[in-house]
Amino acid sequence: SVLRNPDAFTWLSRVQEKDEYTYSHAVRSSVWAILFGRHIGLPKRELDVLAMGVLLKDVGKVMIDSSILENETRNATEEKAYREFVELGCEILRKTPNVEPRVISVVKTHCERINGNGFPHSLAGDKIPLLGKIAGIVTYYDHVTNPRGSRNPIAPSKAVAKLYELRNVDFQEELVVEFIRAIGL
Repeated sequence: SVLRNPDAFTWLSRVQEKDEYTYSHAVRSSVWAILFGRHIGLPKRELDVLAMGVLLKDVGKVMIDSSILENETRNATEEKAYREFVELGCEILRKTPNVEPRVISVVKTHCERINGNGFPHSLAGDKIPLLGKIAGIVTYYDHVTNPRGSRNPIAPSKAVAKLYELRNVDFQEELVVEFIRAIGL
């Protein structure tokens, strides 16, 4: 992937320069995505798209003010500014040579939720592509088990329980069940 997309990975290094937590989160989430994708039998090409999309899902955060990025208790105005990272990232990747549109789709949909409460477009149910749904689950799991600044991390078993509670609310039930099977209890 690095050989095919050196410009895209330059953006990933910029994420690391801007915010080490965001970079580490993207790398960990990508590993979870590959593990999950292999478990459910995604073909190699789909795994490539998924892994690349999850790695690059936060490139838009390089454009977000650090005070907003690092603040976990944002007011409504700050939260609105924070949520712009998805569209900013898609715009960056559209302008980056050799980034496949399906990779951008993963970036665009990883914060959407099946009940329509996600962002940036409040997509619901089957309007969210499979790889976006997977990206959302692995991103959530990594975020709760490895929160910014190691504040209040929860054990993997409790994260699995939280994910299970969110099935058919934020995340598709079948995918939640398969993710839990993939990582093991």
